Amino acid sequence: MFSGIGPGSKVWSQALEPSADNRLAHYVQPTGKVYSYDIREEGQKTARENLSRSGLSDFVELKLKDVVTGIDEGEVDAVILDLAVHGW
Repeated sequence: MFSGIGPGSKVWSQALEPSADNRLAHYVQPTGKVYSYDIREEGQKTARENLSRSGLSDFVELKLKDVVTGIDEGEVDAVILDLAVHGW
């Protein structure tokens, strides 16, 4: 990954496809953490199932929360956003 994310990184992600958390968790293990925010319960459920199947659950903290209201973490090494773009 060209973002500089690696073992030990703290990564904040928002509204990514559920399998993206698996990929990020793979890069940050064994001492890093992904903080994944989403407002869609179904997306969180799918992400949780994927993480459990892949054995990467310990490296991702799923949060059902709108980032517009704020985030819980202080400093992180990277921010990954899924920006909705309309009108293409």
